[in-house]
Amino acid sequence: MPEELSMKDLHYRTNKGRIQSFVAREREKSSRISKTLKTAMRKGHLSLEDVNRIFLEVKKESVEDFSSSTSYPSRKERLEKLKEELLR
Repeated sequence: MPEELSMKDLHYRTNKGRIQSFVAREREKSSRISKTLKTAMRKGHLSLEDVNRIFLEVKKESVEDFSSSTSYPSRKERLEKLKEELLR
């Protein structure tokens, strides 16, 4: 039987996946992801603490775990780019 998710959990997991995908491949514009996150926070689907936790998890799982990879610098740069975009 599939796990039932609350709307908050659904937004959390969906946005974490989008950020991880962006960090790994950058197939979506950072401004688009940032806008989605800002909207989710404005509507109360995600809190600032949720977004900060997502960034910490993504940094660990999608950046630091690749520290010995040739893609590490670009992954780190993309994560920082997205954080900066979110602060605008």
